[in-house]
Amino acid sequence: MVESYLMDEVESLVHSVEDLEEWNKLVEETGLTGQQTLKHEEKSPIPFPFMNEGMQRVYQTLCPTIDTVEKYNKTAIPLRVLSMIALCKQEGYFDELQIWSDDTAPDPIVVGIKKDPDSTWRKFQYLVARWGDELRSFPELAQLAKARFKERKTACLNTKLVECQEKLQNIDVYIEKEFSDRSVYWPA
Repeated sequence: MVESYLMDEVESLVHSVEDLEEWNKLVEETGLTGQQTLKHEEKSPIPFPFMNEGMQRVYQTLCPTIDTVEKYNKTAIPLRVLSMIALCKQEGYFDELQIWSDDTAPDPIVVGIKKDPDSTWRKFQYLVARWGDELRSFPELAQLAKARFKERKTACLNTKLVECQEKLQNIDVYIEKEFSDRSVYWPA
């Protein structure tokens, strides 16, 4: 199964020169400075949805492996996804295209990365496409991400708890070493 995220409401700006010219004209005439930042010379604005921080966290949790589209080699990229990648490259929408995946349950996504021109570190991420055996809804993905995050965080905290309990059990030994002639490093 494949899902591309070319937004219906702006798709005509990609395929119709007349619609794009009218959009550019109206944006200019109405003084919509925010929209003007989305304009590209003779190209449509990015026609893919912006990934907010919550979406980014969900997909980063479920797809922790990041490859550039050029280097991705885990599964064959479906034709419809390749056409979205080709559109992105042809129109120069993004500074980089990445494929996020997970080796244990590969349902990869294509993410477009656009550098913020007003910042040296901030980047905007856009959801271009995804594919896999079963494409779950975003609410389902969010629940899976929360469960995976909880599992990982619980394991990490339990490890730290065991380490702290061991230190507490041997506190007198560490105190004696701390106050002996030789210094001892004991991380908190």
